[in-house]
Amino acid sequence: MTNADNQPPSSIITMLILLEGKKSAVQIDLDQTNYKELSFNLDRLTLVLKEEFNELQVVERSDVEMFSLDDFNTLTPLHSGTLLTDIITTDISPLVVRYPFSDTSASLVFPTVVIVKYRLLQNSDTYEMPHSSGSWILLREAVHKSFEKLQTCDFYFVSKINSEEKKFENEFQFNKLMDRTDSNDKGERYLDLKIQIKGKKAYGDWTLKEVSKEIYNDAFDSIESMPIFEIEKIIKLDPLLNDNNLNRFENNLREKMNIFHNEVTTNEATAREFISVFLSLAVNHVRACNDPSTRLMVEVELDGSRGYGVLDYGIYIQKIPILVTEAKPHESEKAIAQTLVQIHSAAESLLGKRKRSEQTMFGIVTSGRSWRFIRWNGTLESPKAEITQEYPCIFENDMKEAKKVVSHIVRVLQAQASSLSKEKPCAKRLCTGDNLE
Repeated sequence: MTNADNQPPSSIITMLILLEGKKSAVQIDLDQTNYKELSFNLDRLTLVLKEEFNELQVVERSDVEMFSLDDFNTLTPLHSGTLLTDIITTDISPLVVRYPFSDTSASLVFPTVVIVKYRLLQNSDTYEMPHSSGSWILLREAVHKSFEKLQTCDFYFVSKINSEEKKFENEFQFNKLMDRTDSNDKGERYLDLKIQIKGKKAYGDWTLKEVSKEIYNDAFDSIESMPIFEIEKIIKLDPLLNDNNLNRFENNLREKMNIFHNEVTTNEATAREFISVFLSLAVNHVRACNDPSTRLMVEVELDGSRGYGVLDYGIYIQKIPILVTEAKPHESEKAIAQTLVQIHSAAESLLGKRKRSEQTMFGIVTSGRSWRFIRWNGTLESPKAEITQEYPCIFENDMKEAKKVVSHIVRVLQAQASSLSKEKPCAKRLCTGDNLE
C-alpha cells in the first residue's frame, strides 16, 4: 500500500478547533460531500460544532464568533461566510471559537452581561461586555484603550473579596471570580477592579521594612533607626524671605485656623489647606529669586522602576521633580515609606535626564501640624536616606515654628535650583522689596 493510499479522500477537510479558554485544540474531520449543494462556510460549521461540543449546545448560532490565531497570539475575526477551504489550521494556529456563557442560576437559561468598573490610581472607566469565553481578552483590550501607559507593560487586576484583596492575573482566575459573582434579575454581573502593574507596587502599598530591604540595602528597620540630618547646618538660605511675605504667610495661616476652627488634621483635605500655604510661599520665592521654572503641581502622576502613583504635591524645577510631598494626617510610618519610594522614582527621572551617577533629592512628610524632611543621596544602586527631626507647628503667637518650616522648604528648593541651573540665579534685588516680582 502506498502513502497515497493512506491519505484521506479529498472531500475531507481536517480542522483544528480551539474553544476559547481551553488548553488545547480538538481535531475535527468534515466531509464536504454532505454539503454538495451548499457552500461549506463558518456559519454552517457552527451547526457541526454545536453537536460536537457540549459547551455550545445551548448557545444561539448567531452568538458564536470565530477567529484565526497567528504566531503572535493575535486574534483576527472571521466572517461567517468564510469558506473552510480558505482556512488553514494547525496545532499552533487553530480556529478559535468564542461563545457566550449562560446563567443557569435562574429558571431560564440566558447569556449574562458583565459591567466592570476598573481603576488605575485615581483614574477609572467602565466597560460593558458579554459574559463569554472572550471576556478576559475583551476586558484587557478595553483597559489598554483607557490607559495608554499600560500598552507597554503587563498588569493584573485586584478585587476585594470578604475584606481581603485578591489578585487576578489570568483567564482562569478571572472566570473563577465570575463564577462567584451573582447576576441580578436582568442577567447583569458587576465587578469593581483595581489595576496593578506587574513588577512594581503603587507607592501606597509599600511598608517601611520593604522599602529598606528592597531599595535601601537594609539600612534601617524603623523611623528611629534612620540617620538624622539638620537642614540649617548643611543648606544656606539665600536669599532670605522678606518680612512682607512672611507677614502675608502668617496672615494666611491665621485665616485658615479661623475658617477651620483650629482643626488642622481632621482629614487629608483639611491638612492640604494648610500645607498649600507653606508650599505656595516657598515656590513663589524660589521662582522669583532663583529659578523661574520652579513650579508647584498637585495630584501629579510619577512612575518609576520600583513604584508608581500620584504625588500629593510635586515641586518641579526645569521640568524635573526635585521635591515630593506626602500629606498624611495620620500613619506617619506609612507616609515615610511612601515618600522614600517616590524620592527614588524622582531620582531616576533626574539622573536619567541629566546623565549623572549621583544626586541629592528631598521629600517632605507632613500632617500640616508636623513636618519631617527626607534627604536622598548617592546612586540608584546604592542610595542613602536621612531624615530630620520632627518640626511641630503650633500656629499661635508669632508663628515662629511655621516660619522655620517654610524657610527649610525654601532652603531645599534653592539648593536644588543651584544644582540644576547652569545660569546664575536671578538678581537678589528682585526679592529685597515688599513684593516678589
